[in-house]
Amino acid sequence: QEFILLLMENKAYFKNGTLNDADDFCEKINPLLDKFAQSQDKEAREFGIQILLLISELTSVIKKLLDTKREELH
Repeated sequence: QEFILLLMENKAYFKNGTLNDADDFCEKINPLLDKFAQSQDKEAREFGIQILLLISELTSVIKKLLDTKREELH
């Protein structure tokens, strides 16, 4: 949840045309977090895997943004 709050505070960096990757990420992960918090052990693992995959996808978006910023500075 702290990660999501930090992401939303900095969501201006994640604008991708008319879409915002931070908003898209939060729309996908919030329902999973709710289900994860309410689930039993086996079920929780499945939600945890989905959450981890979404975070992994977002890290690639962050890397692309940082690479673009670096290229702009040079």
